[in-house]
Amino acid sequence: MQFRVLTLLTAAVVVGAVLGSAPSAFAAPVDDRSIDPSVAALVNLTESVPADTAQSVLSSLATDPLGGAQGPELRASIAGIEVSLPAEPQRPVRLSSGDRSIDVSLPGAERSAGLHLADHGIPVYDNSGFSTVPLVKTDASVQFTTVIHDETAPRVYAYSFGDAALELQPDGLVTVRDAHGVLEGIVGAAWAVDAASVPVATHYEVEGSVLTQVVEHTAAQYPVVADPYLGLAQIGSITNAYRDPRGVTKVVSPTAWGRLNGNNPTAVNGMRDEYLAKVTSAYRTHGMWWQLACHMQFAPLKSEWNLDSYIVRGSYADYIANRCN
Repeated sequence: MQFRVLTLLTAAVVVGAVLGSAPSAFAAPVDDRSIDPSVAALVNLTESVPADTAQSVLSSLATDPLGGAQGPELRASIAGIEVSLPAEPQRPVRLSSGDRSIDVSLPGAERSAGLHLADHGIPVYDNSGFSTVPLVKTDASVQFTTVIHDETAPRVYAYSFGDAALELQPDGLVTVRDAHGVLEGIVGAAWAVDAASVPVATHYEVEGSVLTQVVEHTAAQYPVVADPYLGLAQIGSITNAYRDPRGVTKVVSPTAWGRLNGNNPTAVNGMRDEYLAKVTSAYRTHGMWWQLACHMQFAPLKSEWNLDSYIVRGSYADYIANRCN
């Protein structure tokens, strides 16, 4: 599928029927008993953490400008990536491009209740003691949030990635590769937080195509929120700017997932490969890569990174000393 070489975010986001609207400001009172408990947990968490963290789970949501009624699946089309959420949890979540796809089976699917749309159109699969809430983002990444409601919930949450090959990396990220070894996506490092905003011990275990998140929640204050966050691309677009007569500036726009995870070695390597696949040979130089790496490391939250092809320095340290250019 090679999602990593697709140009995301170059077209308007169009989300198909039933993903529902998810406004940037969640106005529903979190102590209102009518609000879905899973949504309430996500609202509380998002409001208690900085927006530039993976725990800000309701940030950068794809919204639905069309509306519609629920059918056999919910579909989102985001700049060439099709995301489908099944009404029946026994079927996998699918992310596809052309004839290639990534399938992700949800934990406890055989016992889970069917999909329902909660407050703000957020999709929820309820289960015994926990809920799975897959959140589709504007860059076609999917944050598979787990809301653990009480002590009856399991410690382990297994996600099967179909025929993909998974590998847990030393920095805690997980690479997702196809049968030919092509990098198709990366899962962000494991995390879990309880209702008091206290981190909960958690880690990933990988065997073949199955990613399992272990959450040690028995001593936590419920609800606990955890997630595997699957990103497909780290670069939304690369455009040309002519701000100096000496040459071209490549303007790189990172995706939301790329900004959050770009400082991890696994993500840095993925960003390098993605950049090289999206530019011509004239811009595959050490200097351009060092500028990109510098922006990833020291300016991860900027919406655009300017890489000047006409500035040539002797080392990565030289670019750092000159504020990445």
